[in-house]
Amino acid sequence: MLAKLEQTGAPMTVANLARVRHALMVLPKTTRLETVPGLPFADTLSRALARRKKKPEDLANDGFASGRAGRLGHARRR
Repeated sequence: MLAKLEQTGAPMTVANLARVRHALMVLPKTTRLETVPGLPFADTLSRALARRKKKPEDLANDGFASGRAGRLGHARRR
């Protein structure tokens, strides 16, 4: 079954993320996540990248999957 993607004009907030099971966020290429305005869980993402010895610019080639509690895991490419 293919996933159905729905785009919303509402800002992605922690409260909005709590209402959905999955969310796909496309971020601009950056060297500092703090420069992305309104990015929810930016601190969690920064810590997950640091644990994996990765930098924010690495997200251009590899993504991350996030659990509902904000726990991030590596999204593997196939």
